[in-house]
Amino acid sequence: MVQMTCPCCFTEFPVEAGLAEADGKRLAAALGVLNPDLVRALFSYLRLHKPAQRALSQHKALNLANEFTEWVTSGEVRRNGVSRPAPLAIWSQAIEQMSEGRANLRLPLKGHGYLLEVVFALADRADAEQERTREQRTREGRHLESSTPRNHDGSDDTERREAFQNVIYDITHRLRFEQITEDEAKRLRDEARKKYGF
Repeated sequence: MVQMTCPCCFTEFPVEAGLAEADGKRLAAALGVLNPDLVRALFSYLRLHKPAQRALSQHKALNLANEFTEWVTSGEVRRNGVSRPAPLAIWSQAIEQMSEGRANLRLPLKGHGYLLEVVFALADRADAEQERTREQRTREGRHLESSTPRNHDGSDDTERREAFQNVIYDITHRLRFEQITEDEAKRLRDEARKKYGF
């Protein structure tokens, strides 16, 4: 039997115990589609939802993780009808910022509203900085020198490709863990190709 050690309380437990419940299996599948650094950030985020007197249920953790994964793999954040590019680094940075300021938060968190506000603020700031850089290059006459091709929305192909790859990776894992059918996976892949132009 393979033993695992909890990184928080250092209790040893069989790995099978964590996956015995159906929600535990689904949670493992949801985490499997994320970048390892983002998984660590997600665990920090889930801790912010833990009630004071008991553990966070696997069902609640699964719902939070699925919603989080959906937003992260979309490559953008949307608030009040406005969207901004939101690469993985911004999501990690937002969670780190929330974890560092946890003393100022009303815990446990009840939903994702605060996370989305923080991510949007960081993404908006990054977007504004990119816009300032583009304007400065234009004023200096260097706007045609760009070594990185930019799209009509100001993002470069690297950001778009990363977002597309994240979505495809998510679809593949969801299919592998039987969360979606082959037909649903094909439809989602087609939608992703259309959205990201690949």
